Amino acid sequence: MRVDLEDGSVNIDGGVYRFIAKKIYEPEGETEDQPMATTRSEILDRAKRLVVGDREKSYGSPEENFKRICSMWNTYLGRRLTKKLTPADVGAMMCLLKLARIGSGIYSEDNWTDLAGYAACGGELASFETDEKEDKEEG
Repeated sequence: MRVDLEDGSVNIDGGVYRFIAKKIYEPEGETEDQPMATTRSEILDRAKRLVVGDREKSYGSPEENFKRICSMWNTYLGRRLTKKLTPADVGAMMCLLKLARIGSGIYSEDNWTDLAGYAACGGELASFETDEKEDKEEG
């Protein structure tokens, strides 16, 4: 695979594909001249800014957003499930989505940043579910 950023083309197995990139989001503090995060620390910092800042302002808390997604997925999947999904499952499945995109071989910094963000939200929600389960078992 060869990527030519000058003319926006990608050569995959002899086929040339052209793409048009449109910036739809620019986090605070980043400019066009500034490269996106490249170190693990920068990726995690960027994910944290998104998860506890911009995304929460746009879509609400991860708890509420993941519950909404969970409800929709449970409705869609219906009887195919042996038990209902939880908000932590949403976090895990969104990680799988990002891993599938990463596995495509086409590099996108956003996929790695989003993966870190989904993992953090999913981990937090899983800890809440574990606490709730332990509380029910004790009570």
